[in-house]
Amino acid sequence: MSYWQNLQAILKTSGPKPIYTWVSDNGRIELSVVTFANAVSKASNFISDGLELDPGTRVKVALGNHWQSPVWAAAAFSTNLQLVTQESEVTFGSIENEATKSTGGAQFVVVSKDPFGMPEKQIPIGAINGSLEVRSYGDYFAPVEVMPADTEVFTNWENGYTWEQLSELAKELASSQGLNPGSRFGIFGTPDELTSLLLQVVLPVQEDHSVVLIDQVGPDFEAVTSHEKLSFIFKPHFVRRIH
Repeated sequence: MSYWQNLQAILKTSGPKPIYTWVSDNGRIELSVVTFANAVSKASNFISDGLELDPGTRVKVALGNHWQSPVWAAAAFSTNLQLVTQESEVTFGSIENEATKSTGGAQFVVVSKDPFGMPEKQIPIGAINGSLEVRSYGDYFAPVEVMPADTEVFTNWENGYTWEQLSELAKELASSQGLNPGSRFGIFGTPDELTSLLLQVVLPVQEDHSVVLIDQVGPDFEAVTSHEKLSFIFKPHFVRRIH
């Protein structure tokens, strides 16, 4: 199954269930599977019809532990783009990390990190205001084609991974921490790119996990664990690096 097929499967069985919760110093935002799928559809339509990116285009998502990060990574998977950690043809990033524009992104799409996704009012010259543009695109998305199963959808330095390989690595990571399908876990900080992708994007649709993105300075982990009813919190120095 592709990413999009996995997302549609949990949409049918877990539509109202929270898939992402973003906890920050600015507040708390919760996205149900339905809400998330809607955001992914709009972003996917923007990528396909607005940016007109061809399948296989190398793109980077540089949005950290914000709820927008899985939205744009999921849209990249849904439109058959290739997520990369090095040189990209397009970078989806916040206005704060504009520097990524000059480190590999030929095209820079600004994604707002406002809690509610309100578009930036001023963006760098030559950049695209993604959070503004995406609003005008439809809520329904249908992939034009499903890429072959052996297509690499993520490249981490010299290593490339298919969706099936990412799915297996995600299951291994969940198993290593005793997480059962449907568990609710938290992520604090940003581990290596592959592990972040597994936690933020793959596990939620592959194993129907609910993820809490802890995007704040010095959180009280006991309080967050209790309040959000978490089974586990992944922190960079606790996560086993996967190669």
